[in-house]
Order: sequence, then structure tokens, then C-alpha cells
Amino acid sequence: MDTVLTVKWRLIVARGLLAVVIGLLLIAWPDLSLVTAIVLFGSYALADGLITIFISFTRRSEDRWIPLVLGWVGILIAVFILAWPDKTTALLLWTAAAWALTSGIGYMVLAYRSKGEGASMSLFGAIGLITVVLALLLAVRPDAPFATVATTFGVFAVAWGVLSVVLGVRLRDIVAQLRRGEVSHPEQMP
Repeated sequence: MDTVLTVKWRLIVARGLLAVVIGLLLIAWPDLSLVTAIVLFGSYALADGLITIFISFTRRSEDRWIPLVLGWVGILIAVFILAWPDKTTALLLWTAAAWALTSGIGYMVLAYRSKGEGASMSLFGAIGLITVVLALLLAVRPDAPFATVATTFGVFAVAWGVLSVVLGVRLRDIVAQLRRGEVSHPEQMP
């Protein structure tokens, strides 16, 4: 079990660090070309989808379907975005908003259904909440100037990435405690 958790925490940290890097790029250079920003987002959505699908196969519960669906949604959105990066901004923003809303709700459902699995699951709830906020911001202002959208995505990506890194580090601590025999199962963690 600790091997699966070791892989899981490393993937979650890697995904979080990737989000932070992309977010900082978008904040530092909000005037990137639209196509460049779209390719960055599409690449992240693809990586996120693949990692989420992998993580779904490491879950031993009836909730395995939630990350599996989230992963496939991310991959489908990424394929759409990467295949047609030159489509109109509004269409891509609506697509990104749909992805953010689906992911955010999924993370909040996962956190709620896993509430007995320790405090780490509250981080999933926080990640879900900020993702839903991003979706609402995109849906309310799909006609916002590109630099504003890029900066909004950047701030979201940094916040999301930091929460993901914190979650990954928390899982790493659980693995260490399992190896030391301090707990016999991750659900015993506070």
C-alpha cells in the first residue's frame, strides 16, 4: 500500500508544481499569445487528466469512478483545446469553464464522500472550491480582455498548485508514518 501512496503523493506534487509554473508564467507574461496560453492550458489539462486517471486506479473504494470521470473529462477537453487552439477565445473559455466546473464539483464530492479519511480530504474540498470559483469567473466574463483572463488563470493555477503540493506532502507524511508503524492504515490519520 505504501508504494501506491508513494507514487500518488509524487504525482500530486508534480501536478501541483506544474500548475504553479504555468500560473507564474501567465502572471508574469499575461500578454502571451493566445495560442501559446491555450497550448499551455491544454497541455496541463492533458497531464492532469492522465494523472487523475492513474490515481483513480489506486483508490480502493466505491468512489474510484469520481477521479476516473474527472480524468477523462480533462483528457477530452485537452484534446479539443490542443486540436483547435486557433478557435475563438469565447468557445475555449466556455470549454475551460466547463472543465473547471466539472473538476471542482468532482473534487468537492470526493472530499464530502471521503470525509472520514482524514484532514487531507479537506484539501480536495478547497481545491474543488477554488476550481468552481474559476469556472464561475470564466462563465460570467467570457468577453474579458485576454490579459485579464490569463492573469486570472495564473492566480488560479498558483493557488491550485500550492494546495496540491500541500496535499501531496501530507500524503508523503502518511507514507512515512505507515513505514514507521505509527499507524496501520491511512484512514487513522487525523
